[in-house]
Amino acid sequence: MIFCATHRAIFSLRESDIETYGFSDIIFALNCSKAITLGVNRISLRSNITRRKANITEKNLVRKRTV
Repeated sequence: MIFCATHRAIFSLRESDIETYGFSDIIFALNCSKAITLGVNRISLRSNITRRKANITEKNLVRKRTV
């Protein structure tokens, strides 16, 4: 969980996100609400891409079973 006292913004990070984005991003995010927004957007964008890939893989598997 990251809390920016200046901008009163809170968001949470999983350990995997910390590994991906690094501690410098987190420290920077603590100082700026725009950085927090960017961080959250990057994390959600990455999870959307992962979800999309999983959906495509699932569709391909279903297609192979029906053919």
